[in-house]
Amino acid sequence: MAIAISGLALFAIGAYQAVSLVGNWKRSGIQMVVIGIGAAIIGFLIARLFNVSG
Repeated sequence: MAIAISGLALFAIGAYQAVSLVGNWKRSGIQMVVIGIGAAIIGFLIARLFNVSG
Protein backbone atom coordinates (compact mmCIF):
# COMPACT_ATOMS: atom_id res chain seq x y z
CA MET A 1 0.00 0.00 0.00
CA ALA A 2 2.78 2.42 0.90
CA ILE A 3 4.61 1.71 -2.36
CA ALA A 4 1.47 2.46 -4.37
CA ILE A 5 0.83 5.73 -2.54
CA SER A 6 4.48 6.76 -2.92
CA GLY A 7 4.40 5.92 -6.63
CA LEU A 8 1.20 7.91 -7.11
CA ALA A 9 2.62 10.90 -5.25
CA LEU A 10 5.85 10.78 -7.25
CA PHE A 11 3.90 10.55 -10.51
CA ALA A 12 1.76 13.54 -9.53
CA ILE A 13 4.82 15.63 -8.67
CA GLY A 14 6.51 14.73 -11.95
CA ALA A 15 3.37 15.50 -13.95
CA TYR A 16 2.92 18.83 -12.18
CA GLN A 17 6.53 19.73 -12.88
CA ALA A 18 6.07 19.07 -16.59
CA VAL A 19 2.82 21.05 -16.76
CA SER A 20 4.33 23.96 -14.81
CA LEU A 21 7.51 24.16 -16.84
CA VAL A 22 7.81 22.37 -20.17
CA GLY A 23 7.51 18.76 -21.16
CA ASN A 24 5.33 15.73 -21.54
CA TRP A 25 3.45 15.17 -18.27
CA LYS A 26 3.23 11.39 -18.70
CA ARG A 27 6.94 10.98 -19.40
CA SER A 28 7.93 13.26 -16.54
CA GLY A 29 5.61 11.45 -14.13
CA ILE A 30 6.97 8.04 -15.07
CA GLN A 31 10.54 9.33 -14.86
CA MET A 32 9.94 10.63 -11.34
CA VAL A 33 8.43 7.28 -10.27
CA VAL A 34 11.38 5.32 -11.68
CA ILE A 35 13.92 7.57 -9.95
CA GLY A 36 12.07 7.54 -6.62
CA ILE A 37 11.39 3.81 -6.50
CA GLY A 38 14.92 3.11 -7.73
CA ALA A 39 16.36 5.21 -4.91
CA ALA A 40 14.19 3.36 -2.38
CA ILE A 41 15.36 -0.01 -3.69
CA ILE A 42 19.01 1.04 -3.55
CA GLY A 43 18.54 2.26 0.02
CA PHE A 44 16.88 -1.02 0.97
CA LEU A 45 19.71 -3.05 -0.57
CA ILE A 46 22.38 -1.00 1.21
CA ALA A 47 20.57 -1.52 4.51
CA ARG A 48 20.42 -5.26 3.84
CA LEU A 49 24.11 -5.26 2.97
CA PHE A 50 25.01 -3.78 6.36
CA ASN A 51 22.37 -5.86 8.22
CA VAL A 52 20.50 -2.80 9.42
CA SER A 53 17.02 -3.52 10.72
CA GLY A 54 14.39 -0.84 10.85
